Amino acid sequence: MTIESLAPETQTVMRRVLAFVSTARQLHEDFETRLGVDRGVLAEILMRWPAVDDRNDHSPSVVAINNALNEVANGLDLSAEEWRQLGATRAQVESAYGEWATSRGWQSTGLR
Repeated sequence: MTIESLAPETQTVMRRVLAFVSTARQLHEDFETRLGVDRGVLAEILMRWPAVDDRNDHSPSVVAINNALNEVANGLDLSAEEWRQLGATRAQVESAYGEWATSRGWQSTGLR
């Protein structure tokens, strides 16, 4: 489980991203398509956080985390108010995304 080995600040940013995307208006119609999981799976991940099993790159947890981070870092056009609601800056999200991906041994980030 790589999540629990990450810095507490990174874990916090990642959880904020997951919570944010769970209700993001921009994802309402295309949630499953863009996140790769349904809302129930994301809710389970949030309930278990940070004790999420993300060992398998193809698991629903990894797909949801990766795609949520990618959507916030690269896909969604968030307003200043939405960034305030998220509670993290784009730079913090990108940093958390990079740290998580690197800890997994990935050479790059992006949709899975």
